[in-house]
Amino acid sequence: MMTPSVKGTIFRAVVDELNGYLSQGIIQREEFAARWKPDDLAYLDREIAIASWYPIDTYGRYLRFLCDRFGDGRREYLMEGGRQSARRVIEMGVYGQLDDRTECWENKVGRVLVTLGGSFYNFGRWVWEGFENDEGFRIEVRDVAAMPEEAAVRAHGFVEQLASRAAGCQVQLDYRRPKPSRIIFTAQRPD
Repeated sequence: MMTPSVKGTIFRAVVDELNGYLSQGIIQREEFAARWKPDDLAYLDREIAIASWYPIDTYGRYLRFLCDRFGDGRREYLMEGGRQSARRVIEMGVYGQLDDRTECWENKVGRVLVTLGGSFYNFGRWVWEGFENDEGFRIEVRDVAAMPEEAAVRAHGFVEQLASRAAGCQVQLDYRRPKPSRIIFTAQRPD
């Protein structure tokens, strides 16, 4: 069985952030050496290939450390990290179709997001559930018990930013995890 993993594009951003703090002396290896496994530390000294896969558990521990150390454990810190990641991806021109105003924003977001699962994670399944009461859309992410909560919350910020870009205004995106293996994103149609 394959180790649940995250793509290097996502993993590398967090490694770069940690290494930046290390090189500036803002954090010391001793701060997290006791909290992490030896393999976790080794990734900080390696070149991270954006097309390779890296353990989701390590990614979760990195996010937990950053959130505790720089975000006072607040969920919003993780959300903002996800939004920033989405902005970087948009700036790279990867999701230019989000700016196409010839179709409704919900369909664009739905198409993009259901392909993200296989692009960013080697486990789970993103399913477009369509519209909910003509007020927005719903996406269900299934079989994701391996995803640490910190990674799921960061994904929440990422999805919210993509939805807002496609809608051309701020979209309210709700997140629920009714059980460890299932995440539900529900977006409200902007007024």
